Amino acid sequence: MKKWLFGFSLGLIFPAVVFAAKLNTKYSNKDFTHKTFTDRPASEFNNSIIFNTCFYQEKDVKESKIWLKVFPDDMTGVTFKKCNLDNVFIPLGNTVDKSCTHRIIKVQNGRNDWILYANGTAKEPLRKSEYIKLGISIDPKDIPVTIKEVEIIEEKELELLEVSK
Repeated sequence: MKKWLFGFSLGLIFPAVVFAAKLNTKYSNKDFTHKTFTDRPASEFNNSIIFNTCFYQEKDVKESKIWLKVFPDDMTGVTFKKCNLDNVFIPLGNTVDKSCTHRIIKVQNGRNDWILYANGTAKEPLRKSEYIKLGISIDPKDIPVTIKEVEIIEEKELELLEVSK
């Protein structure tokens, strides 16, 4: 019984010790929205776990790149867990855990964010449920041809306010 209890408790403790030993505390549990680290040595990242951090990069209407470079090109052995990696290019040799978000999101001509396919074409609005609730088309072909001055959601909300008066 004692051997089983020791083995069981070791089984609970050992993964936590391994996780703590590899945890990159410099880059975990932080918000690095709009920040880049391409000028930092890869050794600050290599062979570590980065946990619960936001590296999100905003992509404006005029941005043409699919993924934006945030990390050193030679970074390797990094595992991202529970991170926001939206619009972030992850160099080969690193792992994005399924607990992360890693989408391509870009502001479209309607001034709202849309999730894109890998080829850069619009898939669906990021705030899809709001679009549906307000009766705004979620079909990419209905994205305005020219850049609007006001967000399409805001415009629709103002329109509904005027109608209800």
